[in-house]
Amino acid sequence: MWAPPSLTSFALPRALVVGGLSSGLLIAFVLFLLDLSRRRSTEAAETARSLLTETERRLDAQRRLNDAAAMDSATGLPRFSAQATLITEQIGTQAPSGHGLAIVDLDGFGMVNDSFGHDGGDEVLRRMGQRISGAVGEQGRVYRYGGEGFLVHFIDTDIDQLSRWAEEIRRAVGQPIALYSTHPSFTVTASIGLAHAPEHGIDLQSLLRSADDARHLAKRAGRNQVRLPSAGAQQDANDRLSRVTALREAVARGQLRLAYQPVVAGDTLQLIGFEALARWRHPAWGEVPPSVFIPLAESAGLMEDIGHFVLEQACQQLARWRAMGLRTLCMAVNLSPSQLGQPTLAPWIADCLQRHALPADALTLELTESVLVEDMGAAQRILQSLHELGVRLALDDFGTGYSSMSYLQRLPLDVIKIDRSFVDGIAAEDSTDRAIARTILVLAHEMGLRTIAEGVETVEQMNALQQMQCDEMQGYFFGRPMEVDEATALARGQLRQPMG
Repeated sequence: MWAPPSLTSFALPRALVVGGLSSGLLIAFVLFLLDLSRRRSTEAAETARSLLTETERRLDAQRRLNDAAAMDSATGLPRFSAQATLITEQIGTQAPSGHGLAIVDLDGFGMVNDSFGHDGGDEVLRRMGQRISGAVGEQGRVYRYGGEGFLVHFIDTDIDQLSRWAEEIRRAVGQPIALYSTHPSFTVTASIGLAHAPEHGIDLQSLLRSADDARHLAKRAGRNQVRLPSAGAQQDANDRLSRVTALREAVARGQLRLAYQPVVAGDTLQLIGFEALARWRHPAWGEVPPSVFIPLAESAGLMEDIGHFVLEQACQQLARWRAMGLRTLCMAVNLSPSQLGQPTLAPWIADCLQRHALPADALTLELTESVLVEDMGAAQRILQSLHELGVRLALDDFGTGYSSMSYLQRLPLDVIKIDRSFVDGIAAEDSTDRAIARTILVLAHEMGLRTIAEGVETVEQMNALQQMQCDEMQGYFFGRPMEVDEATALARGQLRQPMG
């Protein structure tokens, strides 16, 4: 019977155990505790307590840092960087008159710091934040943005109203300010760049680009100005809108298709299934890479529709393969955050499996760590309902995000997918990638979870993963994503597999 090696059988520096929490290396500490439960020595117990104390201290410090990072210490305003996800969601909601952004950049602010020091500069920022907030009242939400500026988000504001509010901000900022009684009053001006949805973009990133373009125009016009985006920025926004419109039509008309990437067994290297991946070929633009159209779909709120299309088509194709006699094949499909947020997801999948006469364990649903961070409670409830159906649940890209151990403890997961970033250097005996991958594999096996390594491209990587007893593998070494005919031929043994 296979038994995992003890922690002492391979070196993993203490600094990695307690210092790399964001990279998933906290799992090494759990391995230490597992090892401790076998050895139960006094020395090991003392070391474990020391590691636990240090880890808890670092986690507490990280939580305090996260809380502090959400608010700007100088102005007391929320930081844009900490609220970007919320703003993205707000812009994604319909507003009768549209959404507006104003980037407020303080002109020549470096001179204020030079004259009054950083404390004086922070006081000016605080007062400017108060003036901007006072100028927009309840109509706009003010955020600290960049080193010398602010961002204001207006909900349900047309472009003319946006321009008027921006003028109010410019006038409020430009009022004289007396910082100290021993110094004469002075004036700070603002260059303000505007962007309005949908004319200048339909998502946060495109609106920010347009507003920043307008801010540069205001600077070049002599500062203390309000400007809308240039024709070039307008054209970029129009192009993006055209792409989103085309994608929306493609989704509505069923013009997307699936590609299938092989997944093989780690021990025998035999084909055991495929991962289904969405592809889009536009009649004029040709093949549009997923790295382009997936962000477009996310910003346009199309991921739920695309996810349903992929699930339906993948189950349909798997049923066809099984009808050909390929009854051991399985299928993996990615779940998007918008899908996981739908309470009807589990009943819909149950219906899909029933319609295509598929056993639930033939389907693997993959989700990323970022999905779980957004709402762990909701994710836990929905994943439990999916688990009760009997489908396999896989945590994708493990170790690259938040990597909280609570995922493995609280969620009904079946599989951990080792991210390709850890597979890249796995062939080198003394590499950190190898140590991390082996740690993840040992942990997964201890917890009764299967493992899949993605991004396998060389025979050396494959051999290393086999030595570590990785359960399943996928990557270009075994096959790139392929059209359905090629996947069918591979599954029926009509193509020579790369691993010989």
